[in-house]
Amino acid sequence: MQFRYILLIVLLVSGCGQQTPEPAGAPATAETTESQAVEESAAEEIASQVPDTDIFMVSINAQGMPDTASLRNLTARPGYDNQPAFLPGGQQLIFSSIRADLQSDVYLLDIEQGGARRLTETTQSEYSPTPRPGGGFSVVRVEEDGSQRLWVYNADGTPEEMLVSELDNVGYHLWLTDKSLALFLVDEPMKLVLGNTAGPGVRQLATDIGRSFARDPRTGMLYFLLSSGEGRWQLTGHDLASDLQVSLLDTPGGSQDMALDREGRVWMASGAALWRWQPGQSEWEAVADFGEALGGTITRLTLNQDDSSLAMVVSMESRNPE
Repeated sequence: MQFRYILLIVLLVSGCGQQTPEPAGAPATAETTESQAVEESAAEEIASQVPDTDIFMVSINAQGMPDTASLRNLTARPGYDNQPAFLPGGQQLIFSSIRADLQSDVYLLDIEQGGARRLTETTQSEYSPTPRPGGGFSVVRVEEDGSQRLWVYNADGTPEEMLVSELDNVGYHLWLTDKSLALFLVDEPMKLVLGNTAGPGVRQLATDIGRSFARDPRTGMLYFLLSSGEGRWQLTGHDLASDLQVSLLDTPGGSQDMALDREGRVWMASGAALWRWQPGQSEWEAVADFGEALGGTITRLTLNQDDSSLAMVVSMESRNPE
């Protein structure tokens, strides 16, 4: 359990995992009171270690380049706002946020109107909210015992069902079809596996992986990151049809976060700059540099369905001067 707890802290600093307190109304025995105190202390410790992050958005012009003049901070508050995902239509996004109660919940943000409202109000913590094919969204839910399980929630934020129930160490996930998923498993080393909601069992694809992956629906290529040591990551492709795997190129600045556009180009960031790679190229193309306008460095990236908007998570160093 201590190993899992350490990994929870590490992943939460990257955007995933948190212990939660005993559910309200539990019998207040000496044992549960002590357990609750320990869990609350863990939650406070984790909350104190998470990065101060904001979610920014920038428009993508007709030439496929970011319009730096359109840059907007969508959250603009001290604290943890992370893991954004656009909903179909591109006018709303869901994200994970830690607020006064020291647990992570899913929030819904209307891009045009502004402001965010809380969607989930469970005693567990929810991370990595991801639109689910067919409606609603899926999350990595951290249970009271510290296990990390994949759940489906309705669009209104109410839990529906647990998926791939044999796995209790899910860190991140990606829908490949309406039933199959790519799953990042919290382990030593970290693992990338394929799972299916239609039946039990998973198939391992790789170990020593980074925390993000993306699939090109045109070619079936699944892109992910493999560690090449000393904080360096290599973009890797796995053809799900032929089961062939190919090493491509090192990521810019040791980045672990990627997004894929409709043309199959991979977007990544280094510092406050955006880079893009197109299959067949040997180098990354510089597409934008926001300089000091962000107040920090870019981590996570996500594009809306028509590639007209890019959401970026920024670690706000400007609010935490050394």
